[in-house]
Amino acid sequence: REDQLEDHPGTRELLSQAQESYARGLLDVGRAREAVELLEVALATHQDEFGHGTWRTLGVLRPKLFAHVDLGEWRNAEDIRYTLFFTEFRKQDWRALTADALRIADAYRNAGQNELALSGLRAGRNQLVRLGRPNAVAQLDRVLVEIEAERERSAPEPSAR
Repeated sequence: REDQLEDHPGTRELLSQAQESYARGLLDVGRAREAVELLEVALATHQDEFGHGTWRTLGVLRPKLFAHVDLGEWRNAEDIRYTLFFTEFRKQDWRALTADALRIADAYRNAGQNELALSGLRAGRNQLVRLGRPNAVAQLDRVLVEIEAERERSAPEPSAR
């Protein structure tokens, strides 16, 4: 199915790709709710043709996660993050897992959600440890330390009695 998707995507897949592109444009101009709706259609169109486990599914889920972050829909974003981090394709593409972990953490940080950023980085780190990628683990560790330091600096001082 993967080879078929690459070699002969067909009209439905081309439609799904166009829907995804349009949704990314909507996201870029701050229309996250519309982007989520269109990404759901793009994903359904793709999955009707090729199933749920293709590499392109991840490509549609990434902007959908960022749209949910923009909307403050943390649970929906976290559900997608879990899918992105723990799918079978990550064993083949640990570089993309590393990049996703960093981008997602950055999006959470920009939204003031440092705890979710830390949680996501730890999950990505654990997956990279299992995959035996120490350099990628070190890359995530640097950001983890940075966020934890920010958290400590912003924590309220204990009151003196």
